[in-house]
Amino acid sequence: MATKLIMNSEKRTWFKNNKIHRDKLKPAVEYFDGELEYFSFGSKFFVDKTQYSTSTFFIQRGFVQGGQAVLKMTALLHSFGDLPSVFYKNGTKEWHFDGKLHRIDGPAVVYSNLDEEWWYLGKRHRIDGPAVTIGNKQCWFEEGEFQKCIV
Repeated sequence: MATKLIMNSEKRTWFKNNKIHRDKLKPAVEYFDGELEYFSFGSKFFVDKTQYSTSTFFIQRGFVQGGQAVLKMTALLHSFGDLPSVFYKNGTKEWHFDGKLHRIDGPAVVYSNLDEEWWYLGKRHRIDGPAVTIGNKQCWFEEGEFQKCIV
């Protein structure tokens, strides 16, 4: 479904599938005073960009406790496209999905010395090669389970 833009005297709001939403980490609500709000299919989130992280999300989740609505803020690291979610000062890069180390077509951790670790949904995992390469040492893991190491 196409994105729909609704504008009034205070703000511009983007919708997709009848929910406030905007793709590519763009604000879904832009107030004319400069304030921005981010939504993903109706769920509000906050983007905290620091010099070491390109995509830390604070996702607002609501639940009922004792008859009162309580909002809980949860921080999650999440990579977008092929960009790492964390850059360390020493050059190490990490990719995350929903707060877990994860990358589909490459290592989820690349150290500054080019050692690497392959992760899938928070578990060391690789089918077609070693999941961990540290210098000349190679270790195989499948779904987090150690298989073997070669030195």
